[in-house]
Amino acid sequence: MIKKRVVLLMCSVFILTGCNNISESSVYNKFSKELNDVYYFDVEEGFKEVKLEIDLNVEKGSVKFELKNPNEDVGWSEVVKGDFHEIKDLDKIEGKWELRFESLDSDTNGELNIKFSGK
Repeated sequence: MIKKRVVLLMCSVFILTGCNNISESSVYNKFSKELNDVYYFDVEEGFKEVKLEIDLNVEKGSVKFELKNPNEDVGWSEVVKGDFHEIKDLDKIEGKWELRFESLDSDTNGELNIKFSGK
C-alpha cells in the first residue's frame, strides 16, 4: 500500500512539473522482491533540450526498463544486472512519455534513481 502511494506521488510529480517550459523531476525507489513501476513525464512545445538520467543498482536478479515516446515507439530499452548509470538526450517529441521498469526474476532487489529535465 505504501509503495503504491509513493509511485502515485512520484507520477504526480512528473506530470505536474511538466507544466512549465523548464521542468526537472527526480524519483528514488528502493525495491525488494519485485519492481513493476511506470513513470510518466511531459515534453512540451519549446523544449530545446530533454534529458533522462537513470541510475539503477540491481543487487539481486535483473530488471528490464523501456522508454516509449508519445507515439508509442520504444526509444530506449535495457536489461540490467548489477550497476547501470546513463544520461540520454531524448528526441524533442511533444507529449507524454512512459518509462516502465519490470523485474525479470521473482526475487529482485536494488535501488532506482531517475532524473528528468526539459528546458
